[in-house]
Amino acid sequence: MLMIDKNLLLGCIYIPPENTKYASNDAFNDIETEMSDLIEKTNSYVSLVGDFNAKTKLLSDIVIPDSKLFEILDDIVDDDVLSYVYDYENLLQNDVPMKRYSTDISVPNNYGHKLIDFCKRNNLYIGNGRLPGKDFLIGEKTCKNVSLIDYILFSSHVFSLFKSFYVSEFNPLFSDVHSSLCFKFHATVNNFTINSSIDDSNTPTHTPRWIPKKQNQFIESINNDVTMFTTIESLLDELDEQGQGQHTKNTINLVVNKVGELFKNSAKKVFGSNGRKRKTNTNKKFQIWFDNKCFETRKIFHKARNRYSFVKNRENRDAMRKASKQYKNQMNASYNKFQHSSNDNTTSSNPEDDDTTIWNEKTTILLLI
Repeated sequence: MLMIDKNLLLGCIYIPPENTKYASNDAFNDIETEMSDLIEKTNSYVSLVGDFNAKTKLLSDIVIPDSKLFEILDDIVDDDVLSYVYDYENLLQNDVPMKRYSTDISVPNNYGHKLIDFCKRNNLYIGNGRLPGKDFLIGEKTCKNVSLIDYILFSSHVFSLFKSFYVSEFNPLFSDVHSSLCFKFHATVNNFTINSSIDDSNTPTHTPRWIPKKQNQFIESINNDVTMFTTIESLLDELDEQGQGQHTKNTINLVVNKVGELFKNSAKKVFGSNGRKRKTNTNKKFQIWFDNKCFETRKIFHKARNRYSFVKNRENRDAMRKASKQYKNQMNASYNKFQHSSNDNTTSSNPEDDDTTIWNEKTTILLLI
């Protein structure tokens, strides 16, 4: 399915910063031990992604045998040993740069050296700056726009699966300091035909009819739909990755149709599928504790985020971070207030009362983006 001779083991990593109470000198060894066990059990190649809190600058993660070692290797007939030592040649065959690229010029820390040793022992290679995409030959910073401590590592055999990799713009709603690492895999998928007696080819589709009175509601719906903006950005990124002048008519039509469907779906939510007024339950999307103050701070955050998306400067960035913090604080305050109120009701209730009338009001927190 993945066009390689083994499975792919994808792991997400977080290593607490060194010199903190959560730090562990054995973190990399523990990861290596567990990874080795999983590789043996699943017969897999590996790709790891996450926050390693490791500064590596331009330290090389590749071991190339020197002339003396070549002489020794000539006498070795063990295929596993030779495959391990000459693994780096798979990078050359796939035109992967042997040299690393990074915009982080800070001095490597202890974790940085450990990460490099970890890569060398396990034939894993740092993908930042090497993988195709907007980060190719760059190595963008991933933390506070100051350092590169988040990485994607990969086995040499899985490089061909990567379609693109880049470091996304900072979003304070997802992290206080980190930018997301975004990557895409490309793999063939087996097609299975399922017999169906349902023929929906003649099923009519209704195009929403414009209702002038709901114009502002429609605009607000689009502004608050973060998923829609993210999808459009992803589609545009795909066009950018192909390069100017490389777009076919079918490719452009496909992107235009997808964007059109996004706006059409938003219109259906506001106008209805045929323009008629329909009943909607707005409470379905939000938890009980999500009060009017949450709605207001949420709206302010989305406006600040959209403003920063159109005009990227320090002023708009700071405003977005401030709005994000206010939104998070308000959600926490509203949730805690709801929990406190529920606990008070539980304590003051009559023991003979039906408990379900109280606990049915309990709910779990849901982060609304």
